[in-house]
Parts: sequence; C-alpha cells; structure tokens
Amino acid sequence: MVWSSPLLLDERVYLGSRDGHLYALDAQSGEKVFVVPAGGYVDSTAQRSRSGRAFFIGLSGAKSVAAFDTSTGDRLWTTRLGGLVDSTPR
Repeated sequence: MVWSSPLLLDERVYLGSRDGHLYALDAQSGEKVFVVPAGGYVDSTAQRSRSGRAFFIGLSGAKSVAAFDTSTGDRLWTTRLGGLVDSTPR
C-alpha cells in the first residue's frame, strides 16, 4: 500500500511504500529500476536534493530520515529521530 505521493525526477518515479521498501520506476514504462529496503514502512513523500543525485525521505516505521542515491538506490546516510516521521523533508 502506498500513502506517499511520487517524486518525478529525471524520467524516474520514486516512492515509498507501507511494505517497507523504496521504489524507483521508469517514468515511461513503469518498469522497476530498483527496489531497496527502507527498514520500516514509509508514509512520507521523497524530496530531491539540490544536485538531483540524491533524494531524502522520512522512514516512518524506522523513525528516521535518510538519503538515497537516485541512480543506484544506495543509502547515503540515515539519522534516527526517535519518533514517527510522517511528513515530507523540505
């Protein structure tokens, strides 16, 4: 189940899901580019970095905010906040 809004960036759609994963989809075909574990359910919408090489997202179930590489889905960093994260990073 998806509660968040998708982020469209450079022909890819990024979104989190209540299944505990982050998805990158090809904007034209809808094919999965990558699927990565989020460490818990995700209700917030991803926000792009200024460079466009990363996206930030609140990981609701993991009570943290994290940055992921837009090309590979690799986690760049995570900051644990100690409470639910249901809003979009800005």
